[in-house]
Amino acid sequence: MSRSRFHRGRGFLAAICLFAAASVAAGKPLTIMALGDSITEGGENFSSYRMRLWELLFGHGYVVEFVGSRSSDERIGALKHEGHSGKSAEFLNERIAELYTANPADVVLLHAGHNHSSEETDPVASIMEATRDIVAAVRRINPRVVILIAQPITSGKLPKYSYIPSLNESLAEFAEKDRLLQAEQGVRPVVLVDQATGFDWRDDTIEDRVHPNPQGAQKIANRWFEVLRKVLPAPPNKIPEPNRFVYRRVEGRELALHVFQPDSATVKPAPAVVYFFGGGWRFGTPIQFYRECARLAARGMVAIAVDYRIHATSQTTPIASVADAKAAMRWIRAHALELGCDPHRIAAAGSSAGAHLAAVLAFVIVPEDLNEPADSSRPDAMVLISAALDTSPDGFGADQFGERALEFSPLHHVSKPAPPVALFVGSKDPVLPVEKAELFRNRILAAGGTCQLFVYPEAGHQLWAYRSGENEISRDVDSKTASFFESLGWIRPTVP
Repeated sequence: MSRSRFHRGRGFLAAICLFAAASVAAGKPLTIMALGDSITEGGENFSSYRMRLWELLFGHGYVVEFVGSRSSDERIGALKHEGHSGKSAEFLNERIAELYTANPADVVLLHAGHNHSSEETDPVASIMEATRDIVAAVRRINPRVVILIAQPITSGKLPKYSYIPSLNESLAEFAEKDRLLQAEQGVRPVVLVDQATGFDWRDDTIEDRVHPNPQGAQKIANRWFEVLRKVLPAPPNKIPEPNRFVYRRVEGRELALHVFQPDSATVKPAPAVVYFFGGGWRFGTPIQFYRECARLAARGMVAIAVDYRIHATSQTTPIASVADAKAAMRWIRAHALELGCDPHRIAAAGSSAGAHLAAVLAFVIVPEDLNEPADSSRPDAMVLISAALDTSPDGFGADQFGERALEFSPLHHVSKPAPPVALFVGSKDPVLPVEKAELFRNRILAAGGTCQLFVYPEAGHQLWAYRSGENEISRDVDSKTASFFESLGWIRPTVP
């Protein structure tokens, strides 16, 4: 690359960063439109990159939201997109103005080019014309848009898709011409993303030799992420990469702990906090609590986010979630030396269904526990956010627990010795009404524990939407959680 071309490229990336930084500064998630065919949409027997890309972005501290007219349920719930199975670039071009006007996005990720055949008369020319028109249409609506165009993944379905290498060459030529042209006009050029190199249909697709398997989808997500990190500003709260430890293998799945270690200056063994994500035992991801884990690790704790079985990933009931939570806590205690944590100072934390699991660890003994060491899964402190503490027929979630609903209701099983608790609830939470939060606090006190109850006026069950970033309540919960651990002598006090 020539020196002048290098500096033009740096100037382009700097301009995109300024644009994206303005969106972040406005306090709104950066919006992304995933545009393409079935490789973007995903299917029943093959994988999409979208959820994996969201995990990479959110897990590194970016607050993003996917937009579009279509929606697919992922483990975090609905994730929108513009993936249209079986459709061509020409189909997308015919509808892009309507789709993008209705769902404007800061960033567009275009992966299109399949659904033609080498037997057609010059399919590459037709795809390229549609691609140029898509870019032009989106720019007319939003001149500040950032457009990433993929060179499509390779395919083993031949000779049908033998034109893909030629298409990828044409896309590279288009991106270079666009860069030169737009530099003169002060418009952001498209960014070429090489999805073909390193993607091997022999290893990375399902039996049809076209659609990505989980490994292939991860490769696609990784490549998008590599480029997005270059064109997006560093997130305000950059999150370090956690270490992962498999704590359980069950039903063909490996369940992992995502472990954030404190800095080397921390006195060891350090206290630990174990976070369980929320989502009604049906949805959720351990990445939900990466931000909290990173901050508490910076204060001297070993902070752990737990993956456990939920309906979206394993078609299980909450009883399986409880079994995983208990297995996770037992594994952590048994491997405390390896993790650098104090087995006698381990807190359980979470929100909603995750807070229910944390409370279950403290008070609910089930027949499956009888062959385990006494109190091996019992936490030494708890941080409960919007907790589903009553799963009895009079509470929340009884339909999912069935005949064992009362058995798994922490509110009805508070016993000695009760650990210290920090309990956060909205005044209008239908899952944990304030009167039940107060009843739980009183039972904790009667069992010899302590309980700090924090009620947020006018707030409902969801104190904040973690996918949308922080708000005033989330920052207050963070502050009070840190003060709670300070009061226990578990973390370093802040310097005034």
